[in-house]
Parts: sequence; structure tokens; C-alpha cells
Amino acid sequence: MQNARTLKDGIECASRFLFLQSPGLVVSYFDPSEIDEDAVELSIDVALEPRPPMRQSIDISLGSVHRITQLLAGEHYKLKAVTLPHTPLASLGIYQRFFGARVIPGQERASLHIDRATFRARLPGANPALREITEDYLLRHFRNPNDSVTSRVRLAVRRTLSVERTGKTEVAAMLGLHPRTLQRHLAAEGSTFETIKDAVRKEIALQYLQETTIPLAKLASMLAFPEHSALTRSCRRWFGVPPSAIRRRG
Repeated sequence: MQNARTLKDGIECASRFLFLQSPGLVVSYFDPSEIDEDAVELSIDVALEPRPPMRQSIDISLGSVHRITQLLAGEHYKLKAVTLPHTPLASLGIYQRFFGARVIPGQERASLHIDRATFRARLPGANPALREITEDYLLRHFRNPNDSVTSRVRLAVRRTLSVERTGKTEVAAMLGLHPRTLQRHLAAEGSTFETIKDAVRKEIALQYLQETTIPLAKLASMLAFPEHSALTRSCRRWFGVPPSAIRRRG
């Protein structure tokens, strides 16, 4: 990352090879940010099965990425906002003092919303030749364990679930596959698109019911359910109780 041409290049490099440091941590970015059209959203997710309680892990990961990005970008670093997919463990004031930006809880993703100019800025002291040597070594000697089609589909569904249309055809297009080819790969791995989508919905529902107070109607929309009652029916199928009962348990 230190030898990338720009911060954007460094983030892309980290996203590709982060599995060497932590196979359960995923870093990605969205342009533009949904919070600020002049910003890019740098998102952090923990991809573990089963999904553990997340608040502390997400807070620590966001704080670490904030410090690393600040170190790399130097004087060019401008953080515009931070979003959390949970209710904060401490007061918002403590979070805002640490990040030096507004913090918005109960959002879809754990993200840093960074000024676009920061991403375009060249990193000081970068050595392109050293970066090429390092990338070549990593590509030759290490294989990402998340390269299975099932893992790629899970990640794609999780990133785009709240979009109105996140079906097999759309996800197949994201992965550069024909829908029937995607179906064959998943079948060979003992899975189906519908099973993966249902499992991702279940994980996200449990996370938001246990760790946030967002309205159930908003959660239903985030999970791409057509109506609130569909969320209730799914919770009864997954957990044996309605969503309100899960939230009361905490």
C-alpha cells in the first residue's frame, strides 16, 4: 500500500491481498458515497460463518483503517463522515472526537466516507518497482481462500442486497458469468443462489435486530423484502419468533 501510486490504488491492493492478514475481513469501496456525493465510501465487513457479535470488531477495524489511511494520505486526508451498522457502545461525542468527523449510526455498512480528492492524491515516496515485485510474489505464492463462487456470490449479495433488484441474473453479471454458468458452479459447490441469499438475509437481520434500534420497516427495506410482514414471516422461519422478540432479547 505504501508503494501504490495513489490512495485508491493502495486500497485496491489491500482489498485483493487482505486475506493474507485476515481471511475474515473484507475492505471495499463505493463511488460515490451515499452520504456525500463528493466522497468515496470505504467499507469494512467481517465475513465469518457463523457471524459473531460485531460491534467491537467493527469499531476496532474502522478505527484501524482510519489511522492507516490517515498515515498513507498524510496532509491530503479528509474524512467527511463515518457510518456504523449498529448502535454505538459509547456516546457519539467520543466517536466523533476520535474520527474528527460526524458519525451516523444504524446505517447499512460500516464505512469511512472520504473526500474524493484524497483518493486521487499521489502517495509520497512510492516506489512502483517495489510494488510490482511484491504483487508478483503474492500472486505466485498465495491463493485467496475466498475465491470459491459461493464466497464471491455471498459477498456480492451482501454488498447489494438493499438494491431493488439483486437476483441471480444481476449477481451473475457482476461476476462476469452467465446465470446458468453461475448455477452450475454453485451446484458443484453444494449450494444455490436462493440458499445463499436467504442465509445473508438471516445474518443481517440478526445483526441489526440485536445491535441497532432501526425501525423494522427500514430493516425490511434493507433486506429487499417487499413489505414488513415478509420480514416477520422470515424471522419466524429462521428463529421461531417474530423480530420484536429478538430485539427484546438483545
